[in-house]
Amino acid sequence: MPNRRQFLRDLSAAGAVSASVGPAVLARPPKKTTTTTEPTTTTTTTAPATTTSTTQATTTTTTAPPPQSSGGDFDFLVAAANAPQSMKDVADYVCTGTNDQATINSAVQAAYPDANGIGGVVQLSPGTFNCSGAVKLRRRTSLLGSGRATVLGATSGWGGGVIEPFDSGTDKVSVGFLAIDGNYQNVHGIHFNVSDNGSFDDGSPDAANFFTDLYIYAPGLDGIRFEGPRMRAANVSKVRVWNPGGYGYYLDSPDGFYTQCEVGSSGLAGFSLRSANNRITNSKAWYSDGNGFEILSVRNQLAACESQDNEQHGFYIGAGQVSLSACHADSNSWNGATPTSSYNGFHIKQWRNYVQLVGCQAYDKNESARGFWQQWGFFFEGDNSYCQVSGVARDNTAGTLSLGPGTTAEENSIDVIGA
Repeated sequence: MPNRRQFLRDLSAAGAVSASVGPAVLARPPKKTTTTTEPTTTTTTTAPATTTSTTQATTTTTTAPPPQSSGGDFDFLVAAANAPQSMKDVADYVCTGTNDQATINSAVQAAYPDANGIGGVVQLSPGTFNCSGAVKLRRRTSLLGSGRATVLGATSGWGGGVIEPFDSGTDKVSVGFLAIDGNYQNVHGIHFNVSDNGSFDDGSPDAANFFTDLYIYAPGLDGIRFEGPRMRAANVSKVRVWNPGGYGYYLDSPDGFYTQCEVGSSGLAGFSLRSANNRITNSKAWYSDGNGFEILSVRNQLAACESQDNEQHGFYIGAGQVSLSACHADSNSWNGATPTSSYNGFHIKQWRNYVQLVGCQAYDKNESARGFWQQWGFFFEGDNSYCQVSGVARDNTAGTLSLGPGTTAEENSIDVIGA
């Protein structure tokens, strides 16, 4: 493990996950049943007097067991083993601290028990849920935590995700307001592979699963891994991935939307786009052991993204028909253990055409006087046609722009200024 990743790992030893409170828990008062006895009057006659006695109305209250209606319920509260007792008292399910994913999955099944289910919300209390297997979400269910005070922690490795779909046709789920601690186990933070839309209940070709406000820390594999031709229209926002052993975001699914996402210190590339027509905005990759962003499929769009202090290229463009605007490549080709000036700010692979880099910058800031290491600001391998570049580059070790053989001014519009 490179020095910087070991440093970040050591830094987190005192407590990787903040206990800051997020959205209020959607807890409701205890579910109760009430039984009332009506007032009764008894008359007893004794000579010579008559006495009348009245028994007072009495009300008894009992707490009902967890609901299990076949039609689904609007929400189910699951309490962690270390949640406050007051929260356990009102919860539908209470975890023991061992194999907690099984308890959470029971709540998910209660929300969508069969083909007649309508879905619902599974609300997790503050606290740590120890998982030895995946939490599996079903159609139209939402898994919501209490901000970073809710932690799903992997206690072992099983090669899958801490959160996964129930099957290959799971659609319209949402996950939000929680943290996932991979504990450096052999797991992904979130792994969704959706390949079958035959059971989508609205005829849509898109799973349209939503993920928001998440902190994913130290999975041994990828932070977020999306796969499958029907894992389309994923919507991901406000996600921080830190110190994954593999990719920060492995995106092999089309038509997704990603905004305000970041990854630090990934073992491989920060963002790896392997399917078409995704959009990434206002996002950042830093301290990755590979490329910051690698674009390996067509018709992808990036805007206002930054790639900083990664070991390899800031932006590696391995496919044509892609557009980047207002993106910054900041001090990449940086390896503290073995510094080498071998990688570029923006690197365009040979024969990749119809590439747009508009309003982009590539520079090395020489942080803490460590030296300049990013090689070229903009680098074309060669034989690239119909490309448009307008940008600024400075303080790169080799220069601002390199056009490989066959990349001619006549077929391209390239304007890079700087020193």
